[in-house]
Amino acid sequence: MKSLDLDIFAMLYENPECDGNDLVKFIRDSLELGHVAFMVLRHPGAIIFKNNYGFSTYPNDWVSYYIKNRYWMVDPAVTLGLCRRAAFDWSEAEESPELTRFWKKAQSFDIQPQGFTIPLYGPNQEASIFSISTDKIVEPDHRWNSVRMKLIRELLPVAHYLQQKAFDGLGMNDGSNPLPVLTNLKREILYWAAKGKTASETAQMLEMTERSVYEHRKEILRSFDCASMTQAVAKVLQFGLV
Repeated sequence: MKSLDLDIFAMLYENPECDGNDLVKFIRDSLELGHVAFMVLRHPGAIIFKNNYGFSTYPNDWVSYYIKNRYWMVDPAVTLGLCRRAAFDWSEAEESPELTRFWKKAQSFDIQPQGFTIPLYGPNQEASIFSISTDKIVEPDHRWNSVRMKLIRELLPVAHYLQQKAFDGLGMNDGSNPLPVLTNLKREILYWAAKGKTASETAQMLEMTERSVYEHRKEILRSFDCASMTQAVAKVLQFGLV
């Protein structure tokens, strides 16, 4: 399975000329997925699918048809996404004639029914969904389960950045600094800090100088406005960034 280069993602995220659609296209192409979509479903003053906001790689014809036919009433990414807290597979939705028709129509637009959604919630119970579909059906089921779990681990670090990008687009920035994007190296340093490793031990494992580890730690503390690595680790774990 392909991997997502977080360093390139970070550059795109911080580039003012790149929007959320550029980010989801990068994710789709990097991981060779079918489609990637991020949608804020509920936020202050919103009416679902009238004042929503998001980004996707879906073709415009499908998006228009989806909205016209009110498919959010049957789409498992939405129906389950509004009541789940953990990532879920679309196959978990209860079967119905309406759902069968929905997937049949989606496949006519080359959208496969195999995928999953990561729900996210903001500080004021804003509800968002981050959905990923395959390019073609992965069989057997146990192989798809393995692929899905690997993808979830790959995508959790970027889910909250897409949420922040969407919140910025909605004008929901509360004035605080947005979450800084972590490079692969900083994620590794935080990972080992979460494991209780010292700067010296981390330096040995990453084959770099102890001084460099300390410098990266200082940048992490400054970026997350934290006084200690313990506080920084707690914050990144809270947002699922490591």
